[in-house]
Amino acid sequence: MNREELIKKWLRDELTEKELEAFKQLEDYDEIVKVSNAAKSFKAPLYIVDDELSRVKQLMTDRPKKKSSIIRYLGYAAAAVIVFAVGFYTATSSQWDTKISTEFAEKTNVTLPDDSEVVLNAASSLSFDTKKWDQQRLLVLHGEAFFKVAKGNKFDVETDNGIISVLGTQFNIKSRGEVLEVTCFEGLVSVNNNKEILKLAAGNTVRFVNGEKMSDITRKIKPDWSNNVSSFKSIPLQEVFDEFERQYGLTIEVNEVDTKQLFTGQFAHDSRDIALKAITLPFNLTYTITNNTVRITSSDKK
Repeated sequence: MNREELIKKWLRDELTEKELEAFKQLEDYDEIVKVSNAAKSFKAPLYIVDDELSRVKQLMTDRPKKKSSIIRYLGYAAAAVIVFAVGFYTATSSQWDTKISTEFAEKTNVTLPDDSEVVLNAASSLSFDTKKWDQQRLLVLHGEAFFKVAKGNKFDVETDNGIISVLGTQFNIKSRGEVLEVTCFEGLVSVNNNKEILKLAAGNTVRFVNGEKMSDITRKIKPDWSNNVSSFKSIPLQEVFDEFERQYGLTIEVNEVDTKQLFTGQFAHDSRDIALKAITLPFNLTYTITNNTVRITSSDKK
């Protein structure tokens, strides 16, 4: 494989182990890495291989740099900037040709162009471009979804709270309000919450609530909500109320209730009253239901 093809495949993170070794032997690979990293200062947030560029850079050792070689490869840096810019413009401005949405108390199954499977939770939406899937493997998620990725495939999932890059096969993303929660059930995923990038292995959960990071472990093989149960750990009560509204299609009104206090527990999706008791009893709250409105108050309120 010639030099140009090696560099192009490296920029796309498509080098095999053998090709990577060949790439490392290029006379001016230090300069290639340098100008490519300089191009990253464009900061296109949806570029898939940002993290991999850093990883490849670490694999390489320093060698004397030649001025002529740097000039020669400035063209590659310019090309990289163009790629980033086009990717950023496309991801932020294109009209997705596919958008799947769920209503309150509704879940749905989605099959992606690469045969990966997605289960979309209530009051959520997933958008992507079927026609350009091979060129732009990007999904935009609002809400919550469970992904079962076809073996060997990868893509990025953009949310309001960060970008999750698929490096494995089964994971759940929840992005609602000020909460970003990612659980990896199998394989490996990369989580970028716009402040840090971390790798999440199977059996682990990372949760960002109002910017505060929390980590946890799980022995489950899929999210509870896929079995019609919503589970929470150290989540603000308001988020729990919001999830109840999504699952039951009701409106909650609160009176003198501190909705910032943290809730750990769960509620089922098949019994409204049992679900409300599961939420209210731990905080000594009471509720009444009128038509489609649930009014929640403190039992201590006089």
